[in-house]
Amino acid sequence: MNKINNTEFEDKILILFDGVCSLCNVLIKILDRIPNNNKIMICAMESKTGIQILKDFNLKLDPDTVVVIEKNKYYTKSKAIKKVVNKFTGLSKSLIIINIFPDFIINVFYDLIAKNRYRFFKRYKSCPLNTKTNKLNLEILN
Repeated sequence: MNKINNTEFEDKILILFDGVCSLCNVLIKILDRIPNNNKIMICAMESKTGIQILKDFNLKLDPDTVVVIEKNKYYTKSKAIKKVVNKFTGLSKSLIIINIFPDFIINVFYDLIAKNRYRFFKRYKSCPLNTKTNKLNLEILN
């Protein structure tokens, strides 16, 4: 069953992220502070729901790659980042400039950060955002 194939999610995007990556968690917390008109959902890709959604889209679990799903299409790496940046009305105009850069250039930097993030940032044993005590405004799929 595709968890996001539902009219309730029509105007929303879903961000599947590496839930054990502290850098990813910090970025999600930053996104949570920006007004988004309830158009963003998040899910740790290694959660049961995340794994099922990846299967629904015939995608492998790859913690080095963020996945964004919008209107039953998936986007990865630079295309995913652009989807998120463009969905947030409260983002600084300076971040929207990302749209002028070609995907292959953004992906070079993306891959460099993704491959080294555990070296520079800690790794959690499990996703801290999936707990009942988190105070996020973003909708979480568990």
